[in-house]
Amino acid sequence: MLPAPSLQVPGVGQRGEVTVAFHALGRGGKGAVPVLYLPGFDAGPGEVAKTVLPALEAAVKDGRLPPLALAVVDGRNALCGGLYAGAWEAWLAQALPAHLRGAGHTGRPLLVGHSMGALGALKLAAAHPGQFAGVVAISPRTWWPGCRRTCCSDCPSRTSL
Repeated sequence: MLPAPSLQVPGVGQRGEVTVAFHALGRGGKGAVPVLYLPGFDAGPGEVAKTVLPALEAAVKDGRLPPLALAVVDGRNALCGGLYAGAWEAWLAQALPAHLRGAGHTGRPLLVGHSMGALGALKLAAAHPGQFAGVVAISPRTWWPGCRRTCCSDCPSRTSL
């Protein structure tokens, strides 16, 4: 758990701390590429450890990727989880990269997101240019509250048309 006093929201169950799982892949220390991973809606570090981590470990081990310092945030929280908006967005853009720098990772982090986390990654990168080394959006969810798309039957906004 990392302290996040700016995220404390009484009445909605947000205690002012965020679960972040840190993984050192390869040598993973100083010189490793810092990566901030945003999982999709209602996904957490445990799911990422089961699904994404083994593939990344194998790619680092066989040289397809450089050593990584991976920080995986918990997409399940009282701040709309995978939407990564508002105070949650500001914390991710400022406090978490500062924590990574404090741990000896001097480069700007690569921002990676999956599903709703990919939408969050794209929003973060657009709202905070220069803060991240790059952005990777894996299967981004492109619906957003207030969306007026009519091309998909499962779009929640269809009911409000």
